[in-house]
Amino acid sequence: MYTITEEDVRNIAAELTGGRRFAVSPLYEVMLKTSYRAICAKCRGAACLRGRAVEEDIFQDVYIGVWTHAYRVLFTDDGLNTDPGAFARWLAAVTNNRVRDYIRAASAQDVRTEPHRAGEDGEDEDPLLRVAAPAPSAERDRARELLCAAAGAVMGAGASVYIDLAWLAHALLVLAEGEERGRASRLVARRYGELTLAGMYVSVVRGLRAVGWLRLGPAALGRMKRRLLERSENGAVYGRRPFSSFFMKKGGEASVSDWVNRVNGRIRKKLQAMRKEDE
Repeated sequence: MYTITEEDVRNIAAELTGGRRFAVSPLYEVMLKTSYRAICAKCRGAACLRGRAVEEDIFQDVYIGVWTHAYRVLFTDDGLNTDPGAFARWLAAVTNNRVRDYIRAASAQDVRTEPHRAGEDGEDEDPLLRVAAPAPSAERDRARELLCAAAGAVMGAGASVYIDLAWLAHALLVLAEGEERGRASRLVARRYGELTLAGMYVSVVRGLRAVGWLRLGPAALGRMKRRLLERSENGAVYGRRPFSSFFMKKGGEASVSDWVNRVNGRIRKKLQAMRKEDE
């Protein structure tokens, strides 16, 4: 990755103020070496954007945003801020935020390209893949409806609320942020590990609002809240314990992956029963 220099920052500032004329825009040149490469990498890593050729669109959006707001970042009350590190961090943040916007929009449309995975019985390993139709349709809408109902029936019904929370956090990363399944397991462990279960519940339920179609009903949410208020044998309230305290010896990522697979199995069984009734 290209490292922005102080000279780059001075040239960009001169371009913005019209103090110098350049044959090639210094800002555009720097952004091609930094933002555009980061955008391409993120699009390859996001299942919902991969292969959709949106890199140029995202780059143009980022470029316009940076051009519009760079002046107030570079010029402060103390004069020109020539710190290349500060400008690089701001540029990276603007780029990441715009890519995240595209990921959320693509996820809301349910355009996903993740390879199909089949379980031992030939059924989809991950119930979320059941709603991966490339365009809105009555069939896909019904699949979503069934998945929501199956997830709602499962959440809070088991003995371990931390397992349910791991599945919801994993689903949030896959659907709202376009993360790959394996990487999502790592991110769940890192992002939520130090939160209490109660804090994790609030964060996940709030985050799921970004997924327009995945909703848990009041019954499921009520069951989970009651679980969080229960006490363990030593008298500790479950909701006050950190999520990481439930990790197995082999580590957070492996624990989350195992828990997600367990909930997937429960949801799959529920889906199978519901689909039979639907027929």
